[in-house]
Amino acid sequence: MKPVVLVTAIGTVTATAIVTELKKTNEYYLIGADINPENQIATSLDVDEYQVFPYASNDDYLDFVLDFCKQHKVDYYYAVLDIEVVKISRARDKFAEIGTKLCMANYEYCSTCHFKNSFNEWIRNNVPEVYIKTYQSYDEIKDFPVFIKPVEGVASSGCRPVQTMEALKESVSLEAFNKKIIVQELVKGDVITVDLIRNRKHRFREKNFFETEMDAELLLKLLSIPSLRKFVIPLWKNWILTVFPMQSSSVLKKTENL
Repeated sequence: MKPVVLVTAIGTVTATAIVTELKKTNEYYLIGADINPENQIATSLDVDEYQVFPYASNDDYLDFVLDFCKQHKVDYYYAVLDIEVVKISRARDKFAEIGTKLCMANYEYCSTCHFKNSFNEWIRNNVPEVYIKTYQSYDEIKDFPVFIKPVEGVASSGCRPVQTMEALKESVSLEAFNKKIIVQELVKGDVITVDLIRNRKHRFREKNFFETEMDAELLLKLLSIPSLRKFVIPLWKNWILTVFPMQSSSVLKKTENL
C-alpha cells in the first residue's frame, strides 16, 4: 500500500505545486483538501481523494485534523497556509503519536515568522542594522506618517501608513500596541520578494532569479550587512549548488571571499 499524503489548501498555488510533484513520483496516495467544493478546485483532478475541510482558523480545527489523520492513516501532512502551519506545528508530538509526519518547520520558526511582533523582535536581536523603529505608545511618536500592521495576518492585509495622531488613535488603541498592532516608523524604498518551492534535491517551481553575474552582484549588495550575511550566505551557497547547478561556478565566485 502506498504511503498516504494529506495536502491541504490545494486551491493555492503552493499546494498545487506540491501535489503536482508528488503525483509525478507515483509513490503516494494523495488526499487533497480545501474549504471549497471539489468542482471549484482544479487540483482536485490530480489527487486520489478530495475532502472539504473546515477553516483552519476554527477553534476545533486541530482536533478535527488529528482525528482525520488517524482515521485515514495519513503518513505525511503538508500545510501551506500560515495560520494552519502555526497551529499544526505546535502539535507535532500529537501527530507523531498517531504516525503522521508533519512536512513543515518547527513551531519556533513558524511562529517567529508568522507573528510580526515576534519577527520584529528577532530582527532587533539578530540583525539590528535593518531593525525598523517600533513604538510602544503614542508619546514616543514625534513624526508622521507612521506605518501600522496587524501582528497576525498575510498578504499585507491591514498594513497602511497613518498620517496623523488623530487617525492613529482611531485605528490603534494603547492596549493594542505591539500586541495586536505594530506601529513603526515609515520606511520608503524598494520591495524585493522571492517565491521558491523546493526540496533538498529538486526545484518545484522554476524561476531563475539569479541566473546572471549582475543578479549575483545585486544579491551581494542586499547582503552587505555583516549580521545578516552570517545567516544567509551559507544557505545561499547551498541553494545555488543544488537549485542552479549550471550557473553555480560563476555565481559562487561572487561569494568566495565571504
